[in-house]
Formats: sequence, C-alpha cells, structure tokens
Amino acid sequence: MYTSKPLTGGVSDFSDRFSGIDTLTKNHSVLTVPDKSTGAELEAATYALSGLVKGNTLNDRAIPMLPYRSDAVKNKAAVVLVAMYDRVPSQLKAQLSTSEDLSTHALLQVVNKDTQPTLVVTSKDENLLVKAGRFAANEELMGQITSDLKVVDDATEVSAPPLSISSNIALTEKGDKLTGAHHQEQMYFVSLPSNRSIADAGKIRLDFRYAQNLDFERSLVTVSINNTPIGSKRLTKELANGDKLDLPVP
Repeated sequence: MYTSKPLTGGVSDFSDRFSGIDTLTKNHSVLTVPDKSTGAELEAATYALSGLVKGNTLNDRAIPMLPYRSDAVKNKAAVVLVAMYDRVPSQLKAQLSTSEDLSTHALLQVVNKDTQPTLVVTSKDENLLVKAGRFAANEELMGQITSDLKVVDDATEVSAPPLSISSNIALTEKGDKLTGAHHQEQMYFVSLPSNRSIADAGKIRLDFRYAQNLDFERSLVTVSINNTPIGSKRLTKELANGDKLDLPVP
C-alpha cells in the first residue's frame, strides 16, 4: 500500500502533491464528484481539474474524474471532491469549517491530512461552487494558500482563464480487459459542465479485440447510453485482432 509524508503546507502543498510526479506515476491522484452530479458540480469540477492538471509533466498519466465512492478513492494519496454541501459524505463534512455561512460562501479545505489528504470544494450556492472551482483552476492563487482553508465569496478574485474542453473524450486511459464466459459488461462515466452538451454530430468510437475461439453465432458487442442501447455489432473471427464500432450519439 502507498504511504507518504503528512501534508505540511495546506492547500498549496496539496496542489503540488496532487500533480506531483511520484503521485501521478503510481496513479494515486483522483478528482471526484457525487454520483449523478448536478450541472454546477460538473462545471466546478471541470474548472478545478483544468488547473490542477497543469502541474502534470507526464504525458502518459492522466488524472481521472470519477464519482466519489470507496473503490474510486481506495489507496489514493491525493483526492479532490467537488460537491454541493448537502452531498458531501458525512465523514468529510464533519471535518469542514462551520464558521462560514455556506449559502453566501464556498470552501476549499484540506481534510484527512495524516491519512488520505482530501481537498473538499463545496458550497450551498451553485454559483459560488463554480467560482470555487475557478479558484482551484488558478495555479498561482492555489500556490499562495499555505493554510488548510480558503473561503471564497462574491468579492473573491479568481481570474481563471477561459475553460477549454477537448472535442474528444477518452473513455479509458490504457484500455480495459474483460475476461470470463457469457455476458461481460464495462461501464464508463463521462462528465460535462452544465454549459456544454454533446453535439448533434457526436459519435462514439469503440476499438476492441477479442479471442478467436468465441461462439461467433452468438457473440456481439452492444453500446448503451444511460442504459438505453444505441447500437450493436456481431463479432467475427476475421476481425478478432482489430475490430471497431462507430455509432452516432442519438
């Protein structure tokens, strides 16, 4: 199991560790949002991630954005959670500052410093949550916060650059392997901020390989979005070493 020295420098130290070479090499950084996230949560998280990844100097290591679950944060050395206050898990919420009115303020606070350092970005106000995400996107401002807590309000200057989102989203960093007989399934979570949507010409491309000893009379791959099938393709022995499936997003 990965262990590291306790944090000593608050938000700035956490930011450095989150995108540090040692942490990234071991895939021990993750940014999380609540399951079934709101538009504001996804927008704030995308801003935050856009800034936190600036310190990533490793081209072959990406920092994922995942729903906050025990399996997603297991063995991670640096976790970010972006969530509306009422959706912050109780064990983290109990460690947050209670001195501020979160209907008029947002918090960026590092908790669990000695065990699993976690930066919680939260507010009861959606606009302030997004503003806190923009603050996290500013590498210079984050580097100035030596304490564990930063309070954001309407007067806080964030000066984050315009959000840039690639038109292509990879569903997996290195590919996934499914093994076993009969039905096999792999699920992916895709986050978009509230002011973005999939274009009318949006497509899903699946590149895959499979064994040559399948029962090809009964073998196919199916792609679903939100549990609704959008297309299938029958598998063939001839394409086993390099098949692909392109489907329009309905």
